[in-house]
Amino acid sequence: MEQRWVKMTLDVREADIGLGPFGVSATRAEMVDFTREILTETARIMGGRGLPEMNPWGFLLPLAPLVWVGILTAMLVVPAVVFFLWSITGLRNNDDTVSSSDMFFCYLRVFLQQGSTVSPDPWWERTVLAVWMITMLVLTKSYAGNLMSNLAVRYIPQPYQSLRDVLDDPSVTMIWEANNAYVQYYRAVESGVFREIADLESEGRIKYVRSTEFPSSIDIFVRNGDHVLIAEDRYERVLMAQDFSRTGRCDFYSSRSRFLPFMSSMVGAKDSPLVPVISVGIKAVTQTGLYDQWTENYMPNATFCAHPPTKITVNTSLTFHNLWGMFAVILGGHVVSILILGLELLNVRLFRL
Repeated sequence: MEQRWVKMTLDVREADIGLGPFGVSATRAEMVDFTREILTETARIMGGRGLPEMNPWGFLLPLAPLVWVGILTAMLVVPAVVFFLWSITGLRNNDDTVSSSDMFFCYLRVFLQQGSTVSPDPWWERTVLAVWMITMLVLTKSYAGNLMSNLAVRYIPQPYQSLRDVLDDPSVTMIWEANNAYVQYYRAVESGVFREIADLESEGRIKYVRSTEFPSSIDIFVRNGDHVLIAEDRYERVLMAQDFSRTGRCDFYSSRSRFLPFMSSMVGAKDSPLVPVISVGIKAVTQTGLYDQWTENYMPNATFCAHPPTKITVNTSLTFHNLWGMFAVILGGHVVSILILGLELLNVRLFRL
């Protein structure tokens, strides 16, 4: 629409200049002359911020995955090494037999802060056990403290940080400005991510609107979380600033990833003498920083929602919805225990037969 209007009005001399700014592209350059670029814009994804929620598997977060792996490895290696050392040194009496499983459960009980039934005899074994106890004490106290902090944290989802995130979620619809430079680009490419976006037109996952319809579109569609807006970063900041001025809340976010950089310029008719004259004025305005200053003055509340928090701290009662991950682990452990008990009973009965 934008391209057809520019071509029609400039060809019939209804207008001498198009203010825009318009994205510079080879297709448009065949119809009009571009002035000096005003700015270089990149597109970002604008989505609705979700409601604060707690991760039901948050009890695993106090320790990094590598730490969990290290603990499990140490619980297997340390008792195995100790069992191997005292078995070859012969320091234990013949009637004081301790199996490798007893040794493993000895260190496991220390990890779970339970009493131990195996008494260390050699001095080096007592030293190893003492070091293990101190390590587990520090670890469990650190875990408990971090867990208390995590239980008070709520996470605000911002799921769509790249185009791949949007493509992989079939429940979300993209909103683009109709027939702008971005749309012309992804309709022309033959492979890659933008080709996949073009293919979504046939699936009904792309909605085209005019730029004047952006405020109502984000209020009706994007705020609910099932639509995302793809537009220039600067325009998205304007929309978020206007929404904050109206509601006093930061209900939207912009993606971390940027894509589709385009230069934006004013346009004139082919071989128009106005284009080079206007380019000189644009150079003076941009190099002195006036354009950026005017833009910032146009959106006075833009900084309030520039970096909205992804985590908030609350003081409220925990519910089953917040802790179902812990109960799932407990239930899973009981199910596995019952299965193992059944196998042991079955093995005893078969052995007697």
